Parts: sequence; structure tokens; C-alpha cells
Amino acid sequence: MKKIIQAGLKKAAKKIIEKYNPVVIGITGSVGKTSTKEAVYSVISNNISCRKSEKNYNNEIGLPLTIIGCDSPGRSVLGWITVFTKAYKII
Repeated sequence: MKKIIQAGLKKAAKKIIEKYNPVVIGITGSVGKTSTKEAVYSVISNNISCRKSEKNYNNEIGLPLTIIGCDSPGRSVLGWITVFTKAYKII
């Protein structure tokens, strides 16, 4: 089931990115990533509409959830239906 959810999230996130063509800022390194992410978001969000990953959503499920704009519903089937419904409304 996890692979099916990952594939669906990947497809939805890809379509959203293709539609809106956002500027993406990636922050890498071994220390200070979360602090840097928060600082960059704080500065940029004053001037433009932007989004940041919540918590440590930086994997195959978390990144698409950030693009869609949802939190992880965990094991809730209804929660996942809500995520995919929101994704396809955005597309």
C-alpha cells in the first residue's frame, strides 16, 4: 500500500509543479538545515507567497505532501483520500 501511495503522491506533485512552475530553494548540509530553512522562509514570506516543508518532511512521502500542502494523515484511509482530493483539486 505504501508504494501505491508514494506513486500517487509523486504523480500529483509532479503535475502541480508542472502547472505552477514554482521557484524551489533547496537547503543541504550536515548541520543547521532546519534553522536555515526557517530563516529563509521568514525573510521570503514577508514579500511573496511561499511554502516550506513542515517538520522533517524530506522523503518520498513528505516532499509531495509539502507540495500539495497537507500534513501526513498517517494510517487514516479517510485522511489519504482527503490528501488526494486536495491534490487533484489543485491540479
